[in-house]
Amino acid sequence: MKAVESSHLENLVQHRPILILNLTCHGASFIDTLIRRSPGSIVSKHGGKLLPLEIWFQILEMATEDVDTQSYCLVRPRCLENDASGSVLVCEWVEQKKLCGSLDDRWDVETYEDCISQPENVVQYAEEDQPFRLPETFDSATAIRIHKATLSSDIKVLFADITVPDVIAWVEYGNCETCDATRIMCIECSNGRWAADNFIGWGTRDCSVRLLCPLCLGLGYGEESMSQTGVPIEEQDEDYMTDQEYHNWVQTRFKELGYAD
Repeated sequence: MKAVESSHLENLVQHRPILILNLTCHGASFIDTLIRRSPGSIVSKHGGKLLPLEIWFQILEMATEDVDTQSYCLVRPRCLENDASGSVLVCEWVEQKKLCGSLDDRWDVETYEDCISQPENVVQYAEEDQPFRLPETFDSATAIRIHKATLSSDIKVLFADITVPDVIAWVEYGNCETCDATRIMCIECSNGRWAADNFIGWGTRDCSVRLLCPLCLGLGYGEESMSQTGVPIEEQDEDYMTDQEYHNWVQTRFKELGYAD
């Protein structure tokens, strides 16, 4: 996934894909933008006292540093409005009917991601297969408003181009029923065999093969991990990673999803 920039807003309102919003940091991001643009804009009620910028930055750092306790949700852009501070992106809450961490197979993943990128496709699926429920009417009172200026903050709160692994990692706190949040499985063990059969479509009975969970790390990562670890070193050509390259590749993916220490 990637952070939404202010230049993306018109396109997002036009196509209205599902986005991920960091609820915990939303307010902090707005304050960060406000004090950087106009340090004197926030004053105390009594006496009109100002905090030094250094203190504000310390407060914001404390409010946003604990990634493990931050809450995220799914939202869908609806429109752009204008208020005294400028353009505002109005979003609707999206209620999940299915948790991504409990999806059963590749078809479920592809269905979910189809509906993430094109939410109007939800109605094309049977009721039991629909991944989330879209609001039937717009409720201004519960809408989420994100100021355009907020998106220029270093505290990123809105994300697009999301996938099932992104939803599991951020919205569902990393909970994955396929691997029980271990992220890496032995292909010969029961959950490894099941995951390979259901999400990849092929497997092996070689216990040395390690499968990156295709549900919470991604279908492509699952397939590539099987290919990389399923061939003896003496048979590998230049297309195969070294042990260090493979380790770095895995750790990079963990870091992207917030699983790295």
